[in-house]
Amino acid sequence: TRHEPVGARHPFDVYAPHGVYRAAGDDEWVAIAVRGDAEFGTLCAVMGRPALADDERFATHAGRLQNADALDALIDAWTAGQDRYAVMEACQAAGVAAGVVQRAPDLLNRDANLAARGFFTTTHSEPWGEHGIDAFPARFDGERPPRYDGVHGLGADTFAVLTELLGIDDEEWFSQQEKMLKELAGP
Repeated sequence: TRHEPVGARHPFDVYAPHGVYRAAGDDEWVAIAVRGDAEFGTLCAVMGRPALADDERFATHAGRLQNADALDALIDAWTAGQDRYAVMEACQAAGVAAGVVQRAPDLLNRDANLAARGFFTTTHSEPWGEHGIDAFPARFDGERPPRYDGVHGLGADTFAVLTELLGIDDEEWFSQQEKMLKELAGP
């Protein structure tokens, strides 16, 4: 069985509305997902339009699915002039699933969940020095590994890989280096 793409709508029609909506600013978005009539009524109240919950087009889940384009347009009109974080926070505070679409600076500077979990840390690497990096995501016995090396410079590990991992002895390594340098130098 082949299914048609559904865009941001829920693929099994469990949530309605279910979409990603424009917010104030350039290329700013917020996702909202609603399950059930009561939750839809809550979203309508958050939007400041409680009467929408009684609109015959949207009063039932089946009606919201059937009139999804019209409903998406109404939600999009509501979110378009607002800060995406304000929309998310208002929805979440009322029990409606919502989340901002984030870029890397948002993850680093505005994501309270990642900050609370210490997801970002710093490391040192050559030639960049001290810089921020996402931490190792897994925890063992509740702890992340204590050491987190940064990116090594190009070729920094070549000798160790060839001699320790691949078993090339020092004599062979230097012989190959000498041969390569002669080839580079030319006749």
